[in-house]
Amino acid sequence: MMRRNVRRLLVTGLIACAVLLAAACGGVTATPTPAATAPPTTPPTSAPTAPPTPAPTALPTAPPTAPPTASFIAEPTLGPSSLLASYAHADLRDTCQDRDGIYDAELASVTCGAEDLPFDYSLFASQSDMDAAFDDDVAGAETPPEEGGTCAEGNYLSQYDFDGRVGRVNCREHTSQSTGAQYHVIEWTDQNLLVIGYISNRVDVHSWDELIDFWLNRAGPFSP
Repeated sequence: MMRRNVRRLLVTGLIACAVLLAAACGGVTATPTPAATAPPTTPPTSAPTAPPTPAPTALPTAPPTAPPTASFIAEPTLGPSSLLASYAHADLRDTCQDRDGIYDAELASVTCGAEDLPFDYSLFASQSDMDAAFDDDVAGAETPPEEGGTCAEGNYLSQYDFDGRVGRVNCREHTSQSTGAQYHVIEWTDQNLLVIGYISNRVDVHSWDELIDFWLNRAGPFSP
């Protein structure tokens, strides 16, 4: 019994000694179990990128078409005779027709009016030409103008300005050398239209008063 206890003590002592010897010599260290590591991750392979699609090339476009502009249609230019006819009173324009020239410097002459009261227009290119022609007629008057004269006496020369018409007027008498018939004459200029107007009417057809009234109201010329 005692041997058995001694043997146990001896075994226990040997084990304790072995443990102490191992601790003194650094002992045996347990090898740690390596931690499991995840397999290396392969970087994702990027999918091939499609080449950029080129932008469609813009087709050349025609320049914008300008909106049509209204075409200007010029009124036909009137010839000298037609222009003179347009100056007559509206009620008398259709009576105007060409006539032989009266003055060397004129552009044209027309005669207008009723059969018992005709009158003439002569057109000039300048006021100086018109005034010169008028002065020649006055200088050759059979009844020259007098100071203080009147149209009803046939010895009148004056400036006039009314209803937008401006010029000079001469009233005189005339006797036909071929027939002896006597005529009342009214001749006038219009410096705006460069026209000489002329009325010569037999004294037994229309009186001075009738002629003067006609000249004031209907003889013109009138600006269109």
